[in-house]
Amino acid sequence: MTTPPISGNNEIKIGQIINWLTKAEVFLDAGEEMLQQVAEKSRVVDLPVGQTLFNKGDDASAMYIVARGNLSVHIDGYELSELIEGDIFGEYALVDDLPRSASVKANTAVTLVELPKKDFLEILQNDTRSCFAVMKMMIRRGRRMNELEERLASSFHKIQKQNGELVQLNNEKNMLIDLVAHDLRNPLTSSRCAIEMLRQEKEDFTSDQLDYIKLIDNALNRMKSIVNQILDTEVIESSRLRLTPEQVDFATVLKEVTDGFLPFAQQKNIAIISLAETTLALTDRNFLTQIFDNLISNAIKYSPVGSAIVISLSQNPGFIRFEVQDQGQGIEPDELPRLFNRYQRGHINPTGGESSIGLGLSIVKKLITTLNGEVFCESKVGEGSRFIVLFPA
Repeated sequence: MTTPPISGNNEIKIGQIINWLTKAEVFLDAGEEMLQQVAEKSRVVDLPVGQTLFNKGDDASAMYIVARGNLSVHIDGYELSELIEGDIFGEYALVDDLPRSASVKANTAVTLVELPKKDFLEILQNDTRSCFAVMKMMIRRGRRMNELEERLASSFHKIQKQNGELVQLNNEKNMLIDLVAHDLRNPLTSSRCAIEMLRQEKEDFTSDQLDYIKLIDNALNRMKSIVNQILDTEVIESSRLRLTPEQVDFATVLKEVTDGFLPFAQQKNIAIISLAETTLALTDRNFLTQIFDNLISNAIKYSPVGSAIVISLSQNPGFIRFEVQDQGQGIEPDELPRLFNRYQRGHINPTGGESSIGLGLSIVKKLITTLNGEVFCESKVGEGSRFIVLFPA
């Protein structure tokens, strides 16, 4: 512990020290004689801004009264309280030999009155009134602690009750999401089947009618995607994710997903260039499919008409690298740190009127983390974006 600067009593009049003492709770009932004795045996300590008086674990041998300025009491960098003029601290050092329970540092220039234990005990032995003063102070502190404990206990019970209500509301919310999302799937499936049947009768329709059928089909596909994302998010939040590891050829899964998006890409005249190596690793096939699906879907969704998307998959020592590069508008630098948050939608809109609720990338992040992988994005405004995923091999 660094020894604080000390101002000798010769430099400060005893009367000034007595004035500081009378502002402290422990001396509220002290007579003039006792105040005089304490002032004569005390010393004045000056601390510059930022200096530590003592650290947690240091030997305790004195009590302090704040004469001027303010200090912070902290443990392991966490501030517990602030001490201001008239506050007492370290008083337990007068009655036991335990080390300091916290650290004290000056927030401003500080002047303290220090009462060494050995000198104060001598005063107590010679004046029983001093003992009563200390006892009263300890009793006041004890009562305040009891009041604080009662208030904390009451707050804790309220928090427990509120937490129980929040858990119940969250469960009801999840149940409602399950019911709504699952109930939506049936009419969506029926509607898509009807559209498919109409498509098979395309020779009976005019070109305008076929365009309407195509619009309806696109709308139903968007609705299906939204329902699936909501259900995926609900499963993730409820911690019901279950890994089913198996030996998977990443290139095969990627081709299946990419082939499924070809009609979507062709509608916007977007070329998908795939550079995929055969890559085998132990992973969850369904998770992998969802990751590829979301990232490729996003690339098409935010790419301009007539552009190209480059997808690459490569085997590296210890990891498999997957990339999706688009030629879209890019992402603003201040949006990148929040890119994988739930319901995070940037200022860029899909280029073909597609819908987005901001869940896809948060789902990707969760699934990749579950697979012990990493995902990040490199992007420049006006130059497109590159999403990079590193899977463990």
